[in-house]
Amino acid sequence: MAVEKDALIESWREGKNHNKKKASQFLRSENLKQIQDLDTLSQNLNQEVSNSIDCLNCANCCKTTVTVFKEADITRAAKAMEMSKKAFIKKYLIEDEGEYTTITTPCPFLLNDNKCKIYEVRPDACASFPHTGRYGFLKRIKAHENNYEICPITYHVVQRMMRRFNDQ
Repeated sequence: MAVEKDALIESWREGKNHNKKKASQFLRSENLKQIQDLDTLSQNLNQEVSNSIDCLNCANCCKTTVTVFKEADITRAAKAMEMSKKAFIKKYLIEDEGEYTTITTPCPFLLNDNKCKIYEVRPDACASFPHTGRYGFLKRIKAHENNYEICPITYHVVQRMMRRFNDQ
């Protein structure tokens, strides 16, 4: 199974740039809007792909993007780290256009083994990433386009949607 999981990550690495334009056109097409029960399909594909990829073999999201922390995320994480909210913000976050995000990439909570130092209390943005399994797939087209290059789960969900649509 580990070989298959690594193969999916490798196929994403090889295909993410080559297939980006075609995927973006599909995500913005009227064809996507015509798919019956798109949210159910995206949730099912997300589950199928997520079960086939070990995120610890990738962690590209943690290595290449900043993380948004909402107030509740800050409270949870600061408590878990036994810090005041003020100290937590000062050490790990920056305010950017009214949102708190991590100061650095890779994420300051990413450990050498690709595990998360605050996994049990990680921000909601991390817990729901890459957002392909959330209700409202069409409301997140820009996120899916961006995550297509960042995350093998998004890449394979979109690729499988494209194949299913083309097979109809």
